[in-house]
Amino acid sequence: MHDIITAIAIVMVLGMSSQWVAWRLKVPAIVLMFLAGLFVGPITGVFDPSMVFEDFLRPFVSIAIAIILFEGGLSLKIQELKETKKAVRRMILGAPLSWFLTAVAAHYIAGLSWPVAILIGGILVVTGPTVIMPLLRQARLNTRVGSVLKWEGIVNDPIGALFAVLAYEYFTLFREAGSMAGSFSAFFGSTVVVLLASYGLARLMGWVFTKGYVPDFLKVPVILTSVITSYVVANQLQHEAGLVAVTVLGVTLGNMRLASIEEIRRFKEAVTLVFVSAVFVVLSATLKPEQLAVLDLQSVMFIVALLVLVRPLMVMIVTAGTELTWQEKVMVSWIAPRGVVCVAVAGIFAPDMMAYGYEDANKLIPLCFAVVFVTVVLHGFSIRFLGRKLDLVAKKENGIMLVGASPMAFDLAEVIQSRDIPVIVADNNWNKLKPIRVANIRTYYGEILSEEAEHRLEFNQFSYLLALTDSVAYNSLVCSRYVHEFGRENIAQLARQKEDEDDPHAYTNTLRGKTLVGEEMAFDKFGRKHAQGWRFVSSRLTETYTYKDYLKQKGENCIPIMAITETGKIIFNTKDSEYTPGRNDVLIAFMKIEPEQLAAQTDAYK
Repeated sequence: MHDIITAIAIVMVLGMSSQWVAWRLKVPAIVLMFLAGLFVGPITGVFDPSMVFEDFLRPFVSIAIAIILFEGGLSLKIQELKETKKAVRRMILGAPLSWFLTAVAAHYIAGLSWPVAILIGGILVVTGPTVIMPLLRQARLNTRVGSVLKWEGIVNDPIGALFAVLAYEYFTLFREAGSMAGSFSAFFGSTVVVLLASYGLARLMGWVFTKGYVPDFLKVPVILTSVITSYVVANQLQHEAGLVAVTVLGVTLGNMRLASIEEIRRFKEAVTLVFVSAVFVVLSATLKPEQLAVLDLQSVMFIVALLVLVRPLMVMIVTAGTELTWQEKVMVSWIAPRGVVCVAVAGIFAPDMMAYGYEDANKLIPLCFAVVFVTVVLHGFSIRFLGRKLDLVAKKENGIMLVGASPMAFDLAEVIQSRDIPVIVADNNWNKLKPIRVANIRTYYGEILSEEAEHRLEFNQFSYLLALTDSVAYNSLVCSRYVHEFGRENIAQLARQKEDEDDPHAYTNTLRGKTLVGEEMAFDKFGRKHAQGWRFVSSRLTETYTYKDYLKQKGENCIPIMAITETGKIIFNTKDSEYTPGRNDVLIAFMKIEPEQLAAQTDAYK
């Protein structure tokens, strides 16, 4: 099969299928992509990327890695360092220690020559952000330990690559140079130039975007072009310095508070997902049976040492005296999965090292693949279990966020909390939140759309969002902002005063959440009914008391709002949903309360 277009289609299908199956099964996607690549590559021989793509394979992988690292840098927030600044700095500065320990283990345990051991030591400093980020979302670890792992994974990627470059240059090119000191000076000097130039380019782009010199529809293409160009130019100046360039570019742009940064970030996430899937399938398909055969008992012992000796020793040394608890140190010591960048860098240097006469460099690629596979499997399937044992996982995952403090929201929050579902009410009006706080309901005072909210709120405790303010525009803005975090099925908002699909003034579905209950129940109508004595009430359905029985008994003076299943999942009653709560579900409805019942209640919102 030598049709490049067909090969690209196969790679895309395998990559996206692996991502989807991994999402359904809640397993690390990179494991399935690795197995898919092995199946079509060395196992069946259906697909050989080196034959199909020929000279285009290496440039494709390089550009993909550049975009992946840029997107990783774009997701880093300097503000996250408030609680972990010391630990993150130590982990980054601990990279040379990790390089040294890994190289020693590779030489004495894996039996590699010193040049190859030092090279693989640099490569394995890299902890893959493409793996870390999904694992953190899956495990829902607390913000502090998650921040340390995320920053280490993204920042250490180019650092590890530079270590590998330094080792490669020393054992191949520097030794042929007339002046060793001059060669080292040129290496570090060019790296500093790349770093400063990338920072300057990012600041320039931010200024150009802010001044409106680039229209919104061109911002993403301009950034993509800048990423590729800076990567190529930096590599011309210094071998693999492009990884530093794109990471600095991403971190700087991501922290400039550009108005369109969220749109740019989401596009980049989608592009990165495609590239990660494609690159990992392609690279695993390039493996040959004879390459896999070089993995022996020494290789297995080296991987074990990497997991239980090298990583824990490095973490315990560099985090001594930091703000991390012993539980957090244990978690960081264990979680260090390697990803696609590790394999890609090994693929770049292994052939060249072999060409220079280092025969054991033939172990680089299969050994790196083995490390990636083992770490992803072990860390991916253990992170949640270990997080629970160490009490680092959010206690609840099915919490709901109510945006907008009002008597109606207060009433709903009380009912939800009475069913042991975490709830938080967010509003930028202190006085409106006061009675809610008095009732021991969690609140957030501030602008929910602000960057501050992103860092102060533990979003991993909440899976659902309900926008309940009196402004349809604001509700829509909140839903469109958080649809990426919560998922479209898990967010809803109140209806317009008069909503019609043909109304030219109506918000499109892409700019708003699902409409709670239906078109007729806007904020004003909810408010009037609440003032007339309507309240939120929860009831458990049973096998003998079904949803139909409930509606028949309550009649017209009852509006179902949501259902809480036995597993804690919340299902909103929206105008587009097929809403049928089942047995043992808790139904929360808005209904008319008799005057004597209403008088017996304490209206704390007065």
